[in-house]
Amino acid sequence: MSIQNSIDFIRLASSDEKFRYLLNGMNPDEIPETLKEIGYEFTAGEFEESINLLRFKCQFEEQAEQLDEVVTWFRILLSRN
Repeated sequence: MSIQNSIDFIRLASSDEKFRYLLNGMNPDEIPETLKEIGYEFTAGEFEESINLLRFKCQFEEQAEQLDEVVTWFRILLSRN
């Protein structure tokens, strides 16, 4: 598990609509295992740390807004019942 895996996941989710669509169709309980299987294993703490690192690197407000959109989407995705 690593922060880099989480960063790579966020970047993929930001740029790949098909990937987001795939995750949207899954049961929230299946998502962590699926991410692990495809090489994106990370803990909740690593996810939070990666958010902080990526936010620090944002040079423009639009970049920060896009990051926030992806982070919010993923949090909602995992909290669905």
